[in-house]
Amino acid sequence: MKIIHCGDLHLDSRMESVLPKEKAKERKNEILSTFLRMVEYARKNWVSVVMIAGDMFDTSKVSAKVRNAVLDAIRSNPGITFLYLKGNHDTENFMDNMPDKPDNLLFFGDVWTKYEFEDVVVSGVELNSHNQDSIYDSLILDSHRVNIVLLHGQEGQDIRLRELKGRYIDYLALGHVHSYKKGTLDERGIYAYCGCLDGRGFDECGEKGFILLEINTGKLSMQFVPMASRTLYQRAVDVSNLETTVSMLKKIESAVSDISEDSLVKVVLTGRISMDAEKDIRYLEQCLLERFYFGRVKDMTKLAVNIEEYQYDPTLKGEFIRLVLSSFLEEETKEQVILTGIRALSGEELDS
Repeated sequence: MKIIHCGDLHLDSRMESVLPKEKAKERKNEILSTFLRMVEYARKNWVSVVMIAGDMFDTSKVSAKVRNAVLDAIRSNPGITFLYLKGNHDTENFMDNMPDKPDNLLFFGDVWTKYEFEDVVVSGVELNSHNQDSIYDSLILDSHRVNIVLLHGQEGQDIRLRELKGRYIDYLALGHVHSYKKGTLDERGIYAYCGCLDGRGFDECGEKGFILLEINTGKLSMQFVPMASRTLYQRAVDVSNLETTVSMLKKIESAVSDISEDSLVKVVLTGRISMDAEKDIRYLEQCLLERFYFGRVKDMTKLAVNIEEYQYDPTLKGEFIRLVLSSFLEEETKEQVILTGIRALSGEELDS
């Protein structure tokens, strides 16, 4: 028997805070397509059950296109049972009061609900502030069955792993954390976060997909299956002692040379540079945009010189530095203000 463990799809998510409007629309469609490709994978590979470990949708408002696409994918695959456990993002949505709910779409509630498939039992409960303390003692499992437990929450906070030990769990399927993670629960069982199916922002970098479980004669095995339409990367690039935009670009190009063109890439510039270094962030970002599907540059560099050396400088630059140094700003803020001011005095175009 094969089972897919996926979660945190966040379908219909708005991504305009990360991407330009048109790219945000494209990515929204791509993330929906990734879900549909996963369902197609399940059909072609004889998967019996798809477990959705929360946050299938991003908000309660779901567009007609996404509603229709999801329901069509479920209805078109009656041989696959879809187990949908809601997360903190989708506690309320159109599926709550569906008059024509697909027979192969099953839900959980705020008490333990169990579904049986051959020798496998899937148990799940949707966590809330009222049941977080009571669910552990109320979980009763048969030691002779293959037991899968489905939850959505943060390990160590909403989910207390220590209270799930010794309860005959073979696989604890978790959602909420957007990166793949697995570990040992006890002598019998393991736990895993499947991560999100497709990355949306630069806090979701790296390979994304789902976990494929296979149960044979009472033995459970798992593998991670990459499925994302695109991969997001964040690379820190140390530009210490570099004096020009061109030299920084060369360092960036070397750092991202292994990344495919269809990716989304964020470069974080680090290190200390001189006050007189010429650095054009917009140009560097444009170069990334020309090479990748999307690119962004964040400047986290600091000054390599002691700015107090300029406090007696008789020029306008010195006067400006003295004014900032005598202010009540935090030290790190003073440095950033001085750096920005010096660039402006030098006629450099600043980022908006």
